[in-house]
Amino acid sequence: MGNMKNAEKGVRERREVQVTVRPWWWKDMAGTHFLIVKYGHKKLEMQAGKPSIEVGAADKLIPTYHLLAQKQAPDYQRMVFPFNRHR
Repeated sequence: MGNMKNAEKGVRERREVQVTVRPWWWKDMAGTHFLIVKYGHKKLEMQAGKPSIEVGAADKLIPTYHLLAQKQAPDYQRMVFPFNRHR
């Protein structure tokens, strides 16, 4: 959903817009897969200076992402929503 200006009415209204979903992983030349955690365009570092997590095989991407979401949820929430006092 996004706010778009209606040319006929001259007002802004909420409409569905198509967005491009970019990959959240990459593969090096050796075939090892890496997971990247992002918030918007910003890469979140789980450790200082390390914006990606080495996963290994492609079939481990989804389980690693779920494990990260479960294990790091409080820390992840603090990194992503530092301004939100209710979390």
